[in-house]
Amino acid sequence: MDDPIKEHATRVYAADPLLAGQDELTARRGEDLLEVAGGIGLAAVERLDPGTLQSCWSPLVVHRLRARVAGPDPEAALGALLDQWLAMPRGDEPEQALSVVWPSRDTAPVRALAVRGFAPSPRSPSAASAPAPLLTPASPSARPAPTTWRRCHPCTSGSWPTTPSSAG
Repeated sequence: MDDPIKEHATRVYAADPLLAGQDELTARRGEDLLEVAGGIGLAAVERLDPGTLQSCWSPLVVHRLRARVAGPDPEAALGALLDQWLAMPRGDEPEQALSVVWPSRDTAPVRALAVRGFAPSPRSPSAASAPAPLLTPASPSARPAPTTWRRCHPCTSGSWPTTPSSAG
């Protein structure tokens, strides 16, 4: 179990030496362990109270995946983890979302997210009111935060959309 985590941390560190926390993946209460060849992940479900302020800009149910992938094909390893995670039961609750946080400079496995309908969401709505950090040549150590990838259509759907939506 440590090998994918250590290899993942080495690859990410090579892309962004200032990004910390990639060398561990500790299970939190209520998380499900997912394992595939070359990858490990922890899946959790966050349920918001509809009366909270956060529920104004977030779906009420957010399925989250924290993953570490390694090996000669990190894209395939992440793809296998995503497929296993996406196959998990989601229930029929309204307002659901899927979320994967991934280091923004680790681009090797990103295609696995894109082909499964995920798109980057670099800033959370809760951070929208905070000023963006100023990145200038005088601050070469400034690094972008990990990017959150969200699936582009409701996760309660049993299949991928075959045609563009006409809603709107």
